[in-house]
Formats: sequence, structure tokens, C-alpha cells
Amino acid sequence: MVRGAALFIDLENFFLSREKLLEGRPNESFNFAEELSELVSIVREKVGAGLRNGDERRMVLMRAYADFSARRSDRSKADRRFDYYLREFSRELMGLGIEPIQVFRFSQRSSKNAADMRLAMDATALMRENPAVDHVTIVSGDADFTPVVLEMKRHGVYVCVIGVQGSTMQQGGLLGFSDEFDFFDDLKAARAALEESGASKGVEDIARVRDALHTVLKERDPLVFAAVKALVSREMDAVLNPADFGCRNVGEFLKRNTAELGVHVYKGGDDWEVTAQAGDAVPADGDHTAHAYRRLLRKMSPKLILVPQADWQVIVRTVFTLLRDDAGNRECLARQDIIDRVVEMCESEIQDAGRSVRAALFQMYRAGCFERAPDDSGTAPRIRSWVDDPVRLFTEVRSADDLTSITVPYLVSELARRLADAGSGRIDAEVLANLLYDSEPSAEQREEIERLVGEGDPGEEEREQG
Repeated sequence: MVRGAALFIDLENFFLSREKLLEGRPNESFNFAEELSELVSIVREKVGAGLRNGDERRMVLMRAYADFSARRSDRSKADRRFDYYLREFSRELMGLGIEPIQVFRFSQRSSKNAADMRLAMDATALMRENPAVDHVTIVSGDADFTPVVLEMKRHGVYVCVIGVQGSTMQQGGLLGFSDEFDFFDDLKAARAALEESGASKGVEDIARVRDALHTVLKERDPLVFAAVKALVSREMDAVLNPADFGCRNVGEFLKRNTAELGVHVYKGGDDWEVTAQAGDAVPADGDHTAHAYRRLLRKMSPKLILVPQADWQVIVRTVFTLLRDDAGNRECLARQDIIDRVVEMCESEIQDAGRSVRAALFQMYRAGCFERAPDDSGTAPRIRSWVDDPVRLFTEVRSADDLTSITVPYLVSELARRLADAGSGRIDAEVLANLLYDSEPSAEQREEIERLVGEGDPGEEEREQG
């Protein structure tokens, strides 16, 4: 049976998002022509994955939408001449078999809206005119495409969305409603890892896949779906092909075989993730390792995801700068506003800023770093829950370091409680210090962790009063 597939690229969104992301990575150059070529290769691989014997799927349409005459001031030139930043790529697109679709710009905003509308119209028209098309890939991070994704799914089309970190973080519709969502960086990394592994032979033994997956999860738990194929294939020195197990893609393979693989899958903040089963979270007697502690914090409620220390420092400085000015005035903001603004301020310094910012803020909320906006009587109660209401910094937070000094005791107390509930003894202060401070704790940090561990369950009485 011959099936059809299509690719629709919101080109200006893709170009500007990639350019912005790579500006914050001085060690990576931005070659958009090469990125387009790699994008097409990745899409073709995804389109061909998971087909049964005798089935075939071919690309019937590939289009990229943009105002190719769009221009901006070129700051690299003294005369500030204009940079027609998309014009050169129309030929590159045609060389890749992609049809460039010109959407004229009548105003700064209308071009974007017109491109979105044209792409959506073409996608829905194709779906009605060619019922053989059962796989569509949309390259964009724009939530405006959520309705067309839902419309295609209602007609039985498998919809894959490829986005860019930083630009798609807040666009929950695309993440939640597409059949498959991947970040372009994750797909590139997975493809590169697979090529480096030199793996060429397939594997059909699910027990072997299980062993390889759990080996990978010991180092990286949880794991986004996009990274599973490359890392597991490298561990097995053989290609993990979901089609060998009757599945169209890795996500379907993981969801169908959770029991056999001994894993749990769930919708994470930005993508589907796989983790070892929750029962494995409790460390065995004497198994006081950084890995066991990290899993225990993540797996049991409330889920606490530790952020690398360098990222944590960037985030707490940003939160403090956002919510308290030089005069000591505290700004009140709703939770999502805080997340969005901190992500925007941090994304040039932190890879996958959305996930790290949400994890860090969740811990700050639970630890009591915030209080509600004052009511008519001036009362501003301290909070220790993940509320949507406007909040401001707790009155005792007078520096970014105070956010850390309030949050760390909360993490220690939560770990102590979970170990006690599991009957696994007391915290190993040395292991925890190395975990929290990325194996490089200062003498003062070690002493503070030892003091907190020695108190047994620091902050418990204070939490009950709060």
C-alpha cells in the first residue's frame, strides 16, 4: 500500500528561532542552508519509520512559507544597509525539493499572520484532496497551528511537530495535541549519536532493549523520547527500529511496551519522557548514591527535579532581579508570568531554559520563597504551594542567595522524609552535598548540609506553621 506524507515549514519562524537560539551558543555556528538539508533528511527518516512489510510512504508535498523579501537593518555594516535574510534560501529550498511559497508583507504583523493562514489552508486542503496522506510534519513553534493540528487528527492524519527550544516552550497546544513533538536540536543530536555509534544491524529482542534502556536511564533519568533511539542503539551497538516491534515510532514502542521494558512514560513539560518504574525510586538499604537520591526526589510526590548548580544560580539571580528592584520594592506577578519572563531572560545562558526554570521555581514555591499579593487589609500570607495567583518575594528574601538558603533546607527535609518513609536510613551528607553542588561543594556548603542533615528534618515545624 502506498501512503502519502507532507512537510509544511513556517520558514521565518524556524529561521529566527534557530538564529536566536544559536546566538547564545558561541561555539556553534549558524548555517541555515545546512540546517534545512538536515531537517529534510530527518523528516524523510521519520516518514519512512514504522511501515509494515509491503507498505510504502512517499513525500507528496513539501512547502516552506515566508515573505522572502523581508528585510531588516544589518548592524554589521556601517551604513546600516538592509539584510534580506531569507532571499537566498529560496534556491536552497528548491534544491531540496521544497516549494517556496511567497507570502507578501503588507505590514510588520500581517506577514506572519498571512503565512500562518496560508500554511493552515494548504494543510487542510491537502487532507481533503488527498486521503492517502496519513503523515504530516509541521515545522514551527507557533501555537496558532493548534486548530489545524486538531483538524488533521480528526481526519486520521498522524501529525508530527518539530519546534525550536526557547520559542516553543510556552506553546502548550502544539506540545499537547500533536501525535509526536520533537525539538530540532534533540533530533540532530539523536541522529549524530546514531551515526557516531556506527550501529547498522537491527535488534528484535525486547529483553536486550530493556537492559540497554535501563543502563542509559542510570545516567539520564528521565529521558525524552527523541533521545531514546540514539542512546539505546549506541548501548546495544545495534539499531533500535520500532518497526521490528510493529510500531511506527519510538514513542509508540515505549507506550505499548511499558510493562515489558519496566518503565513509566508520561507527558513532561516539553515532550514525552520515559523513566524507570516508580517502584525503583526507593534506594535499597545502603544504596545512598547521588543517582538514588536524585531518583527519589523526582519519583515521589511532590516531584522535585534538581537543576545543575550553574543554571540554578542564573535562575535565582534572574528571579530576584525580576521581582525586587534596587529600592527594595517587590513586584507582584502571576506564576505563568514569572515563568515566561524568567525563561526569556535566561534562555541565552541555559539550554532548555523552560524546563529548568519551571523545576527551580516549583522548588522555591514549595520552600516558601513567595507570599501572596497583599489583600485589602494588607495581609500577605506566605505560600508553600504551586498557586496561579499573583505572588511576590517573601519579605525575608533580600538577596538572590536567600532564595537558595530557603530552598536547600526544604530539599534536605523532603529527602529525609522520603528516606524515612522507605526505611532507608539517614541522608549521607557527603553524597547530598556533591549532588546539590555538582560535585564541587565549598567547605561552607558541606558544613551547611551536614548541619541540616544533623537536624533530621529541618523546616518541618516551620512548614506546619505555614
